[in-house]
Amino acid sequence: MLVYKNGKKIGFEIKYQDAPTMSRSMRSALDLLKLDELLVIYPGDKIYKLDEKVTVRPLLGFCQENQNP
Repeated sequence: MLVYKNGKKIGFEIKYQDAPTMSRSMRSALDLLKLDELLVIYPGDKIYKLDEKVTVRPLLGFCQENQNP
């Protein structure tokens, strides 16, 4: 999925695995789509960086942070 937010291109990739790692598809998405950021959503509970522009985020926390009031 690709969204534009505040003038930035942000890509999303959903992973089922507990500890996602940097993949060829992530590198391709960053390059081909010229993304400013790629968020990898997963079922775990920690936030961590895979690369300068790639952050792994827990699904539950991501959903809670992005709820509309």
